[in-house]
Amino acid sequence: MNLSDLEGVKGAVSPKTLATAGLIPSPKRAVKILAKGDVKNAIVVRGCKVSDGARQKIEAAGGKVE
Repeated sequence: MNLSDLEGVKGAVSPKTLATAGLIPSPKRAVKILAKGDVKNAIVVRGCKVSDGARQKIEAAGGKVE
């Protein structure tokens, strides 16, 4: 999954919220967020693997990875 896929997601990002938004088929599915795209809003990522580049972009936008 790319950062650009998270454009409409606000607040916390987790496998559960991604499944609810229809971005992944199941909240039990492993998710890795890659750096393609940009983050405009501060988001909190929980329970997902995140590439180093994506982590930098998330933190630069005021968000965090837990």
